[in-house]
Amino acid sequence: MVALVIAMTTMAAGSGTGWVKSFAPVEAKKNLGGIKTAVATDGSVYASSTYDQPFAFGEGTATDTEGLLAACVVKYDQKGAEKWVASFIGGDATVNAMTTDVDGNLYVAGSFLSASLNIVGATAENTKTVTGSEDYITAFVAKFTADGEVTAATTVGSVPDADIAANEYYYADIYVMPNDILVDGDKVYVTVAYTGDVAALSWKGRYLDVWGAYLDNKSRGVFSVAKADLTGLASEFNIGNTELVSENQYYAEAFKYIRYANKPIVAFIGFGNLTITDNSGNKKDLKFEVATDESGTKEHALMVAAFGLTFKLAAATHTQDAVPYNIAGASISADGTAYLGGTFANVFPFDNTQSATEATPFAAAISMTTGSVKWAKVAAGAGVAISTLMQGEAFAVTTGTSGYAFNTADGTAAEPEPFTEGIVQATDINELYNALAYIAADEADAKVYVCGPSNAVTPELEPISEATTWDFSKLTANTASANYNSSKEGILLTAETTPSITDEYLYSDYAGTDFTVSDETAFRSDAISFTGEYPIRKNRFAQNGVLKFKTTVDGTITVSFSDTGSSASATAVKRYLVVNGEQTEYWTSRENNGTEPYSAQLNVTSGKIAVAAGEVTISGSSAITVSKIIFTPASSAVKNIEAAVNVKNGVKKYVKNGKLVIETANGIFSVAGAQVK
Repeated sequence: MVALVIAMTTMAAGSGTGWVKSFAPVEAKKNLGGIKTAVATDGSVYASSTYDQPFAFGEGTATDTEGLLAACVVKYDQKGAEKWVASFIGGDATVNAMTTDVDGNLYVAGSFLSASLNIVGATAENTKTVTGSEDYITAFVAKFTADGEVTAATTVGSVPDADIAANEYYYADIYVMPNDILVDGDKVYVTVAYTGDVAALSWKGRYLDVWGAYLDNKSRGVFSVAKADLTGLASEFNIGNTELVSENQYYAEAFKYIRYANKPIVAFIGFGNLTITDNSGNKKDLKFEVATDESGTKEHALMVAAFGLTFKLAAATHTQDAVPYNIAGASISADGTAYLGGTFANVFPFDNTQSATEATPFAAAISMTTGSVKWAKVAAGAGVAISTLMQGEAFAVTTGTSGYAFNTADGTAAEPEPFTEGIVQATDINELYNALAYIAADEADAKVYVCGPSNAVTPELEPISEATTWDFSKLTANTASANYNSSKEGILLTAETTPSITDEYLYSDYAGTDFTVSDETAFRSDAISFTGEYPIRKNRFAQNGVLKFKTTVDGTITVSFSDTGSSASATAVKRYLVVNGEQTEYWTSRENNGTEPYSAQLNVTSGKIAVAAGEVTISGSSAITVSKIIFTPASSAVKNIEAAVNVKNGVKKYVKNGKLVIETANGIFSVAGAQVK
């Protein structure tokens, strides 16, 4: 439990647990907004933000906003390499929520205020345009493939009631604003706050009557669309003031919609008289105690509805004092336990014996089969919860400055570990990968920082069975890479870089980011990795590390390598080539002019070194440079024993592992280096 929060803290600090990247979408920090994250099943990380200037990302550039404050989504792969950027060009365009599906598709929900929204995929040619309103904020949903192609988009808007709008004292504030998005089965579910009438969903607006003047009163709802193409708009849930026009401003203060076993689970904090409506049109009225005097006190009750159960967890009436109540996030386990995290003030709805004088995070575990509360805990510090994160056996609630972790079994809490930066959102998927987005405390720093999966993932080398060459002169280091060191003329990995000097560096993961490959046939980047200091230096060699590849067949390698020293010295030492942890006879060195002098031996190419099927590692007894590796599979006679069998007078002769094997009635004999005749 403690490890989770510390891991998140360390990741935000950029100390090497996971990776930390950044992008600069705005000129001034005040324009930052809509910062959300999502994680895919392969560990890829998506981050969103508002932006007001074109910026390069991966092989693309965010589309020119033409003076508008637009929105964007960027994708990093599991290793933190920049992949693509997509743009949402429209008035006040903002991303409010993102999620992924098992196929790697990305779903984005957001809002905009303009007649149209132009959605641009990873390439400028891939564009979809949807309509909106210049007067009222419209919600949008868009679908992208893992490669950044926008394949579908739809919008949901609202308008004021005609009779209300006709009143000269009506002050319109009309919007449909997404809060969350999830995928379940063949549908996408979007949670929104809204005002006005949403005709496409048959949702009616609620209005506050203040002595003949009318204001919009917000409601909450959930709609669904088909996952395949975002069509088939349908209402799933709605909650709002029981009276459409009322002198009382009743609404759900917090709302969370999740699904389990293809069924909905709804949780919200409400007060006053509310009505909920399900996807079959069934209605249920709820009443919460509100003071009839002028004290302003009211009951803040947490309602949970699931599997036919509806139960209320109430707090005694008290004043709100403008302290926010929210449900920042929720997760559900395989046994049907829902974990909620959020913020409360004054009396704790789960346990009325506990209270807080200011906004305070909480976490709770609720059985969705019985409606019973397994445990409920109040965090040790104050703050407004902004997100939750499930990781293994811990459930964490984060604020902008702190994280609080709770054991899922009994809610036992760790001491709060403050984050070093302002966390904006945390995301998890499948209890495998997590991601964080944060902004720096420095007001002059307008970047968005993204922290990727902290899980150590072993690169998947592509096994080889045919003749293969790795010629490092076919690589050209990218001088714009964050890992490029100009003084060393190469990609330099250290304890602080991503990847670090101790991480396994699969070359294909960084092709196009750290370097380019001029000839893939002369350098199989998907079949070799490096752990060490320089995966490519001076566009000629790898230096000071361990190279690794996998082969499914026996064979031989030849290696071209050299010394890394700079001058003749009495202390020069022979640096031997090491294969699979064993020192070979081949060495390189600068000239030694000491008591036992020897001449320089540089740019050495070894003879053929036998290697068995499996992993093959290449390094030096001291630091060496490696410029070329050639793998040659064993001959067809060695690979195919039966083709080499020669039976004569009851004696079998064949080649196995480079040896002549003779089977006779008296025993089996083998001779190294022999051939079948």
